[in-house]
Amino acid sequence: MSREEKKLDLYSEEYVNRIMSSQFRLSVRLFFVFILVLLGLPVLNLAIPRIMNLRVAGFTLTWFFLAVLIYPVTWLISWIYVRSSINLEREAVSWTDPEDN
Repeated sequence: MSREEKKLDLYSEEYVNRIMSSQFRLSVRLFFVFILVLLGLPVLNLAIPRIMNLRVAGFTLTWFFLAVLIYPVTWLISWIYVRSSINLEREAVSWTDPEDN
């Protein structure tokens, strides 16, 4: 936010809408990352079937990803969302008048 822009009231609807829209954009971006990872698996199966059929811990690589690796990937995306959301809220403090805090 530039210095010329007016500061928002901490309890205003505009302030809440701005935070919510920022977090919504963040969640949509991370949703697309998750979908890309999930839908990338069938593409990899089609593109490189020989590698995707390799055995890892008794599973094919495809099933290893679906059964084991999807959980850490989901946790990582969730962690990124939480950290980014906290940073957005910290940034949102600069949108308000210091006397309101």
